Formats: sequence, C-alpha cells, structure tokens
Amino acid sequence: MKKYFNIYLVSLSVFIASCSGMSPTPIPAANSKTGKIYSVQCGSCHALPHPKRLSFGGWKNLLPLMEQRINERGMKRLSDADKKQILRYLEMHAQ
Repeated sequence: MKKYFNIYLVSLSVFIASCSGMSPTPIPAANSKTGKIYSVQCGSCHALPHPKRLSFGGWKNLLPLMEQRINERGMKRLSDADKKQILRYLEMHAQ
C-alpha cells in the first residue's frame, strides 16, 4: 500500500511541475541517443519532466505506473530496449 502511495505522490509531483506554466528547462544530453528516446517516449503525451525532478529510485518506481497508463490508453508499449535506454538516461541524469 505504501509503495502505491509513494508512486501516487511522485506522479502528482511530476504532474504539478509539468503544469506550472513555466518554460521547461532543457534536459541534459538532449541530442544523445538516450536523450532522444527519453524525449520522444516520455514527452509524447505529457510535458517532458526534467530528469533531476526525481531520484533514480523515484524514476524506477514511476516507470511501471507510466507503462500502466500507456496500456490503459491503448498506446504502443515501450520496447524492452527503449525501457533500458530510458532507465540508463535517468540513472545518468537524475538527482
């Protein structure tokens, strides 16, 4: 139960931050392979969150929730290769 509450809090934080109306801070290594995959996959249905908004552990907990949302909306699933690249990018650039 606590795990789901933590995921909810992380999701809510990302949502609130993405709705702040401020221009986004450029993400690190945006033109790298992992940066491009992160931008495309994680910015396709919401504002792209800066990787420093969460710790790597927070991102690892949030990814399954995002995958659940992708499935609920009938969107194309993330490939295992894309998940690995996204996690690699977040591990390098998270808080």
